[in-house]
Amino acid sequence: MQDVAQEEGYETKYVPTADLAYDLYNGKKSSECSLACARQNFYAQSANKGFDETDFAGFIAKTLREGSFNSAFSIKSTVDFFANVPDFYNPFRLVSTCVKTSADSVEVPGLGTIATGWNNVTDANIARAASNAVLVRSFPIFTKMELPLHFLHGVEHTIYVKALLGMQRSRFERRAFVNGDGRTEPLGILIDPKLNKKDVHGYADGNALADGILEQVFALTSEFKHDACFMISSSMQAKIARVKDQTGRYIFDNRELFGYKVYTLDELKDSDDISGKHDTILFGNFKYGHLICDSNESELRLHDLFDKPNTIGLSMPANCGAALVCPEAIIAIDTIEA
Repeated sequence: MQDVAQEEGYETKYVPTADLAYDLYNGKKSSECSLACARQNFYAQSANKGFDETDFAGFIAKTLREGSFNSAFSIKSTVDFFANVPDFYNPFRLVSTCVKTSADSVEVPGLGTIATGWNNVTDANIARAASNAVLVRSFPIFTKMELPLHFLHGVEHTIYVKALLGMQRSRFERRAFVNGDGRTEPLGILIDPKLNKKDVHGYADGNALADGILEQVFALTSEFKHDACFMISSSMQAKIARVKDQTGRYIFDNRELFGYKVYTLDELKDSDDISGKHDTILFGNFKYGHLICDSNESELRLHDLFDKPNTIGLSMPANCGAALVCPEAIIAIDTIEA
């Protein structure tokens, strides 16, 4: 009985589910228990410091009216705050598993060997090998901007302010999620040594490139093909868009390639490659393969800049992490010209 209890506790330590995800554009929030809601309400009351406005424009207006610039506006989550800002574009957030936590990390437990078979006879050829636990660390990320005081007097400008903040924040996230060093920011998916990388030659020949990509699509395990997608840079999309099939139809049609949705991620373009002959394409099921963890709450601070008269500082500290948690679910296709 003791072993069963330990096993049940281990199994429920962390299991990614669809209920934990937050869809940025559909605005679907995860279900929350009453205790979590009470805790978040407590943080909101303490962080607002007397400002009971639940909306950013109202917070700005009240701050300007009362002159209390050294104040804070509670944000339940960064994604919630930027939900109506299309400039907050990070395709990883659209397709990966996203969780919220008050801890500094999230652990995806390692799984032991999983085997099954008919009549109590297992088939070693389809057994799942044991995997190590993956610790997804959360790192502080700061978004700051300076604004002329008179600019904020027009409350209608607050959406523009959110767009500027969201655009800069998403740039940092995308860069770190792709090429982060793992020391002061998340370990980027292309830097992770566990990522499955495949070379595709024939970069200059569009048809050869398309054939190479299609071959890797079929190389992905069938279990992960459902809900799989591509992440491709703009420059690579431009090359693929010129390719036609044998019937004369373009293969890149209606934002899909070979029947799979395509997301634009320009950070996949190798900026260090002066020749411009190297580009990476990501393909796979990111719900299984990639995890993003965010802090449960944050604060957007509005404060005086005493060394810059008539200028207001706006800052938003938060914690965020991401990691490759199931390497077999994603393939990185490195395109090579020759």
